[in-house]
Amino acid sequence: MSVAAVTAFTATVLALSGTTAAHADASAAPADGSVALAGSEDAISGSGAWQDDWNNEGVIATNSYANSNVAAMWQQILWADGFLNWGDIDCHFGSKTRDATVKWQRHWNVDDDGKVGRETFTKAATFLRGVQGGFRYVGVDGKYISFSRSSNGKWNMSISGDWKTVWYEKSTFDKCT
Repeated sequence: MSVAAVTAFTATVLALSGTTAAHADASAAPADGSVALAGSEDAISGSGAWQDDWNNEGVIATNSYANSNVAAMWQQILWADGFLNWGDIDCHFGSKTRDATVKWQRHWNVDDDGKVGRETFTKAATFLRGVQGGFRYVGVDGKYISFSRSSNGKWNMSISGDWKTVWYEKSTFDKCT
């Protein structure tokens, strides 16, 4: 069955059940009421052109995927851009990460709510560059973060050579255990 056929079938089932796509998996929605992960993915993921992979991800905040590899990804972005110290990367989106996020958001003129949602992810994605074998988030002062995308669409990231999938609900980096 083609992707278009599966999409049409899913939309039909949802319509018949009176459920919208945004509410299809309400049990997976974060406690703060933000939108559940696109396609019920469990990690940063995408397909096709990589440039738009970050445009439909779940919200990261102090109460949403706060202890995870995706929190570590965001902390590395804050580090690469000079808003967080290397020693503060701990896979936990706490008050220090929230405060640094607000500063990053103000710097880049996006909604400064301290949460990493669609607008913040989309802005961050503008600093991704394709490189041989993967991607780089390019920060300031020569700092960068290395990424790759697996054949299944899941994004992987390196922290000091420790490559892991960027999970929403798992914290598996050596630096964070």
